[in-house]
Amino acid sequence: GSAESALPNSLEHWAAVRPAEVAIVDGPHSVTWGAWNDVSDRLADALKRRGVGSGDIIAVRTQIRHEWLFVSEAAAKLGCALLPFNWRLTPAESRHILLDSAASVLIFDDEDPAAFAPAYEGLGLKAVISVDNADAGLPTLAALIDEGAPTPRMSAGRPNLIIYTSGTTGKPKGVAMGDVPQTQEWAEYRQSVREADPQQAGARSLLALPMHHGAGPSVCTAALTAGNTVVLMRRFSPEAALALIESQRINHWVTVPTMLNRIAALPKEVLDRYDVSSLRSLRTGAAPVPDSLKDWVRSYFGEVLHEAYGATEVGMIAHLSPQDMRRKPGSSGKPYRHVRIRIKDEAGKVMPVGEAGAIWVKSPTVIQRYLNAPLLGRDTIDEDGYFQVGDVGRLDADGYVYLTDRIKDMI
Repeated sequence: GSAESALPNSLEHWAAVRPAEVAIVDGPHSVTWGAWNDVSDRLADALKRRGVGSGDIIAVRTQIRHEWLFVSEAAAKLGCALLPFNWRLTPAESRHILLDSAASVLIFDDEDPAAFAPAYEGLGLKAVISVDNADAGLPTLAALIDEGAPTPRMSAGRPNLIIYTSGTTGKPKGVAMGDVPQTQEWAEYRQSVREADPQQAGARSLLALPMHHGAGPSVCTAALTAGNTVVLMRRFSPEAALALIESQRINHWVTVPTMLNRIAALPKEVLDRYDVSSLRSLRTGAAPVPDSLKDWVRSYFGEVLHEAYGATEVGMIAHLSPQDMRRKPGSSGKPYRHVRIRIKDEAGKVMPVGEAGAIWVKSPTVIQRYLNAPLLGRDTIDEDGYFQVGDVGRLDADGYVYLTDRIKDMI
């Protein structure tokens, strides 16, 4: 394919412009832009032969691995949605997600595919594919790629991502993250999120978060859009992460606080062994980050720590830059452009600045309903379009948000 016919910042564009440069590093596997595009074309072709097309949902249950990115781009080329779900879920929990979403393809990498059969048997899926174990009589991903023709296909942007959340109560519910009107406000919001932690050309990102939340896929999207390399870490271990940052000269890393706590617990002589000076941004969030941990991270990694606050149903909410961390200790950040926050009491009255209450958020990506479910009620989304995210917090006079508690305790 030529660069002219490809969308700017797409896989097809980078494959045309720099086919031989490495796009993905996954342990011993290095994948170039050209190879990634070729494999994704072949996989899309093989899926199309099985009747998979625009609007179909491809469910993916895998560890952190480069094949996930092959599937994601094949989905983009076919106009399919991508539903990554947690590989720790039981067959019964997984069956609920497959049924509830009406997914038509399942790709999974369980070591024992036969043990996972109760999740999908009798659902009439168009294709069930094992990533690398053919024991259960299932086709493997490699077999599909070999069978497919390298027919050039152009993606129309990122595939619609469907994330299942157990955020509130009852069974997990799907959030179609791409099903939002792409208004001017939406574009400015997206730009505001990107600009908070921008990627320069040639930057390298480390992916060590699972793909069944919004954060993992967004690391891949940011690298892909910038034409930069993403380095995958299949199993997190604190010392191995430091070794990878040094050996791969990592510039961007998105973490959860638990990972940083585990690094902080390493003996001093281990910490002193690694050069982590290549890091330009180290993002964390998804749980409150104590000031003591922030202070330690800054003393070890330098002034590179960003805190991000978001929720699957509303997208990214707020961002605390390394500069703001000094000025606003304890804060989870300032809302991105076109994100508005209200703090309300039990009766739904808006609270004055400085007082804690339930956090309600309005954003250009707030959902109106869960996947295949009725419109949300007023207890979840108010008449002005603010969604109750389930956290308790307050705003200061400058509009920075401070989290104090969680209402809807996650199980």
